[in-house]
Amino acid sequence: MGWSGTLRVLLIDDDDVDAALFRRFAGRMSNSVEIDHCSMANRVVGIVTEQDYDVLVLDNRLPGATGLEILGAIRAAGYDGPVVHCTGLWDERLREDFADLECSVVLEKGSISSAAIEDAITAALRTPA
Repeated sequence: MGWSGTLRVLLIDDDDVDAALFRRFAGRMSNSVEIDHCSMANRVVGIVTEQDYDVLVLDNRLPGATGLEILGAIRAAGYDGPVVHCTGLWDERLREDFADLECSVVLEKGSISSAAIEDAITAALRTPA
């Protein structure tokens, strides 16, 4: 759909059930995806700066930090790639806060599917940094 080759994704989510669901749906997409998973907020920046990912999928809450705090730390560390914000809780203020940190693509957990994941990733990859 939106890319060729294998896409490297870092899924940042502390919920193992949500992570398994994401992996299952992502495995059904029309393009090849390699997914790494990080469930600990304090490890995200190190992983992102040491590994090369095409896109990050970031949950809104992890133990010890919000998604917004994690995104701020990732951006401060120099990651300027695409990020998909994955959340079950959404409002306009949160949308604006994430957009300020160059993250305008949202994947709502309540409507997650292979097509929704693929659309969100494709939109993130098309969004200029």
